[in-house]
Amino acid sequence: MTSYKGCRRSSLEIVMDILKTCASGASISQILRESNLNYRQVQKYVNFMIKRKLIKEVLVNRRKRYHMTRYGAKVLKAYNSLNDIINSSKFERIPNIEKYGFTYKHGSLVVKELGPQISKYEIYAKIISASLDGITKTKLLYVLKTNTPWLNKHLRELMKKEMIIEERIDGDRRVKGLYRATNKGKYYLKKYNELKNLFKR
Repeated sequence: MTSYKGCRRSSLEIVMDILKTCASGASISQILRESNLNYRQVQKYVNFMIKRKLIKEVLVNRRKRYHMTRYGAKVLKAYNSLNDIINSSKFERIPNIEKYGFTYKHGSLVVKELGPQISKYEIYAKIISASLDGITKTKLLYVLKTNTPWLNKHLRELMKKEMIIEERIDGDRRVKGLYRATNKGKYYLKKYNELKNLFKR
């Protein structure tokens, strides 16, 4: 399932795309057009979202329309706040996470009923959580059970977004550097956790 930009979307991103479409009510044909999915896929997502009370089905002039629920609006707002953090260049607007007694519980936002696709949001959360106390690339590879090209790609993204930093270790040849979560990265994890808990209620 690809987006208009040609990137593979996760099930989470597709759910959020459909939620946006249903914000002011939508027919199944509108959802089909806006979601870039086929009819069978849309039916699977719509049924899942009705079951999870993210959207509701309403009959208007004997035609079915789908509307986002209040709960769906809360989930979408939490999801949008993650994107705001990722795309924010205004570092000073992000509150100091240490004041909140920050903790992070590992967990997944993969919607298993809809497929195994992992979202960038979960990838970011896994790398940042592993980097909370500083971690080497070798240990990150082991912890995340992945390969070097995949990890390098996401580390570059996270450093560019100022969610992790690379600290050089002088005088230790065994360790080239440590990756450590920034305050922005920690704040992202806090908001990711909120979305995860809300979405899985």
